[in-house]
Amino acid sequence: MNKLLIEMTAYCGLFCRDCLRYESEVIDKAKSLLSALEERKFDQYAEAKMQFDSSFEDYPLFIVLLKKIIALECKKSCRQGGGCSAFDCPILKCCLEKQYEGCWQCERLTDCDKFDFLKPFHGENPQKNCIDLRNNGFDNFDLRKRAFYVWDERPGMNYKNSKKP
Repeated sequence: MNKLLIEMTAYCGLFCRDCLRYESEVIDKAKSLLSALEERKFDQYAEAKMQFDSSFEDYPLFIVLLKKIIALECKKSCRQGGGCSAFDCPILKCCLEKQYEGCWQCERLTDCDKFDFLKPFHGENPQKNCIDLRNNGFDNFDLRKRAFYVWDERPGMNYKNSKKP
């Protein structure tokens, strides 16, 4: 069994490496953009530009949002103390209390409401992954896993912007 595959599979059945936040090229680019804007003192340019284009009045809000995107960065899997373990995740809490490796070990998996908070981003995919893990184990899970986000184009993909394959 692939130790890395297990380490990167969250308690809820999601694969951490597929997350937009995990070692993400998007976040690296946001950091670079913020740095370049600060270095060039773009805030002063935006202030002067407001006289000619009122949309530049939103520049401070853009910087706040850019910093929020940067703050999403995650460098560790859920099991390593990153991701969802950074907040009060009901799934993580439940699995740790029951000493489960993941929800796939729980008899309440198919009727558990702890997955509800994940649905806007992941739909039913976490539970489906857990059912798959229960039935088939981790062998070749990386080829069977469902899309991380409901908007992902292909099931089982490693998110396109991840720096790690």
